Amino acid sequence: MYACVYVHTHTQIYTCTRTHTYTQENPAELHRYGACLGLPELREMLKAKLQRENGIRNREIMVTAGANMAFVNAAMCLCSPGDCAVLFAPYYFSHRVALELLGVCVCVCVCVCVSMYI
Repeated sequence: MYACVYVHTHTQIYTCTRTHTYTQENPAELHRYGACLGLPELREMLKAKLQRENGIRNREIMVTAGANMAFVNAAMCLCSPGDCAVLFAPYYFSHRVALELLGVCVCVCVCVCVSMYI
């Protein structure tokens, strides 16, 4: 089985292909997320692209399965139990739940649009 990831930039499409071997001894591999930091091959490829095309060096990157996973990973890095975090309404309910599960006090700021130009 192959997993293909395509990363689009302004001028090129990078392809990272990794062969997965699934055996009867380890069927759980078929039904779970990968490493929290992302596929190592893809991360190395992106780091090389950032260095080559953007001059960005000595940085670690993370590739997530989506925005919610990125939010949870960032919250786990930045927040400690007892901290307070502000969510601007409307917000994703899962973001509030993630913060509450981390023991973070959630303050909701309701935003009201008083003008079409704000």
